[in-house]
Amino acid sequence: MVARHILAIYGVAALVEFRVRAGSLYFDQAPLVWIGLLTTLVLFSGLVGLAWLLLRGTSRAHRVFRESLFVLGIGVPLSSFVVASDVNIAADHSSPTVVTAVVSSTHTTVTRSRRGGSRTHYYVDLKSTDSATLSVPKEVEVSSAIYGNARPGSRLEIVMGNGALGVPWVKEIRTAK
Repeated sequence: MVARHILAIYGVAALVEFRVRAGSLYFDQAPLVWIGLLTTLVLFSGLVGLAWLLLRGTSRAHRVFRESLFVLGIGVPLSSFVVASDVNIAADHSSPTVVTAVVSSTHTTVTRSRRGGSRTHYYVDLKSTDSATLSVPKEVEVSSAIYGNARPGSRLEIVMGNGALGVPWVKEIRTAK
């Protein structure tokens, strides 16, 4: 019973981490979401089936089974996306692809929090110079260090992994030499 609650808590924390971190790791998260949904379906079905087999015929089976459905229904979907992302990155042993792009412009946005703080987001608008199979979006959020070196006409190198699950991910963004 404790393991199910831990899975639910991990799932909530994992979803927050995924939303914060994934924006800087993936240009396109949609394929990863589909893989996460498939992972959810397989894990949820397997765990519910196992619970049904183990609890069949016991006096508290109905109550425990309902609770398992509820807790697993929260934990498995939320954690599946992070697990898919982690597998995609950790099992990626392919050689990285370097895509060179020209900076066409730069801009910042400032977001304010309810507590009075603010955060500056740094963006570069890019034009890809490579006819690489991995494409980059026209606008990319970068660190303040990259933003400070980016000028219109300068070049950036985006080092991308192919991903073990076939979802390209960003290893590094650096100023081209």
